[in-house]
Amino acid sequence: MYHSFKDNIFVMIKRLAIVLLLLCWGNRSMAQSTELEDERFFIDLSTGLSVNNNSFTDTWDPSPAGHLNFRLPFYAGQLETGLRYIRFNGNAPSEEDSDFHSIYIHLGWNYPINVSSWYQISPTLRFGNHLMLFDESVVFTNNSGTERFVTDQSESEFAYELALQNQIKLRDHWYINATVSYNRTLTFSPLPVTLFSIGITRSFTQPTWLKTFIR
Repeated sequence: MYHSFKDNIFVMIKRLAIVLLLLCWGNRSMAQSTELEDERFFIDLSTGLSVNNNSFTDTWDPSPAGHLNFRLPFYAGQLETGLRYIRFNGNAPSEEDSDFHSIYIHLGWNYPINVSSWYQISPTLRFGNHLMLFDESVVFTNNSGTERFVTDQSESEFAYELALQNQIKLRDHWYINATVSYNRTLTFSPLPVTLFSIGITRSFTQPTWLKTFIR
């Protein structure tokens, strides 16, 4: 009977220790989840599809986009920088309509608006460089055929983008992101693309050196 009582006490102590451990872990997680978002920076990883046809996307069919974006608090909003890749395939490939790789490197600023404790929207303005790497060069000749001009297989142009970012909190530092964006590359004939993107976001506590640098 004594041994049975002692065993029961030992089991109760073990169970109490487990409960205390879980409570400590829960308090730690709650503290992390309630951490002010102005103390964090965010990394977004997403993929997107073109959702609006126009003369540009009728000529070149955009493949699903891949987008990597970094955001960090800056006064009332967030500064961001990122890179998006899209492969454009010509519906009728030719020297004039060569397939190409699109790389958009951007800076931007957004203004987060908390709709609820778990849902946030952010109007966003981005601008940057749109690098286009063509599979083929275009060859031009004069009327007499005595002179030839071969274009570069790369082109770099200024582009701006308007976007509405949506962020839904899953747990702790994890979020789902969904964005509608309108990008316009300012070539002789502007190249407009409207994308709907969806992906995952992870937040991290800002290191001290980053806080100092931003401030």
